[in-house]
Amino acid sequence: MWFEFLLEGLKKFAGEIIGTLLLIFVLWAFPGLRSLFTKYKSPKKNDNDTNIEQVLKDLEEQRKKEASKRAELELELEKKRHEEALKAQQEEEAKRRAEIERQLEAERQERERIQAEAKRREEALRQAEAQKAEESRRNAEIQRQLEEQRKEQERIRAEIQRKEKLAQEEARKLEESLRKSEVKPKKKEPAMSDYEFVKLCGAGDARKIEEAIMNGANVNAKDDYNGVTALIWAVMYGRTETAEMLINHGANVNAKDDFGRTALWLAADYDQTETAELLRRYGAK
Repeated sequence: MWFEFLLEGLKKFAGEIIGTLLLIFVLWAFPGLRSLFTKYKSPKKNDNDTNIEQVLKDLEEQRKKEASKRAELELELEKKRHEEALKAQQEEEAKRRAEIERQLEAERQERERIQAEAKRREEALRQAEAQKAEESRRNAEIQRQLEEQRKEQERIRAEIQRKEKLAQEEARKLEESLRKSEVKPKKKEPAMSDYEFVKLCGAGDARKIEEAIMNGANVNAKDDYNGVTALIWAVMYGRTETAEMLINHGANVNAKDDFGRTALWLAADYDQTETAELLRRYGAK
């Protein structure tokens, strides 16, 4: 009986020794628990409630500190996220600004190109207008010269018609005078007069013209009023064959009448293209 009681006492004593050794090891391994244990290691039996409240208070204070630290950490994390977002926004803003500047530069270059193109077109238009004005001036000058030539040709034609009328009137008066005086005209000589030969060349009878030339007619004969040569008469009436016949018998292709006109000048004036080519072929100027 007493042996069992002794055994129980030894077991209890051994358990307390093992527990004390374990406590010493834990306190040595964990300094924080050691300080906490030293703080509460010997509470009095009558101060249990006070110790529990103190522990709860300390735990609450520790929880608040941890909450404060957590809040600080969250604030720092939020601040860091905000800084990162701000940095990303600044980078995005820089990219946008660079893109806008690039677009503005492209628009400026395009605007300069358009302005240069408009200036070039304006210069081309100005040159075209100046050229058009110069062409208009030249056309006006050509029209003026053509009008002067036309008036000069009309004046020459009017002068020729006037002289022809005067010649016809003088011939009529001479014929009437001869008829009244009953003077018989002299017998025509075999050779044809210059006036008659000129008129014959205007009529274009090739056989009679050939006979007249064979009988000694003057191929450079002129009429008595305007100095018109036989060749000029042939050209005026479009007698190309007669003109070639006269030239082949020695007619002067550059002879002029009293108005300074040549056969080629009258061929061009009367639109005698074939005759003009013939005269050019024989050296007419």
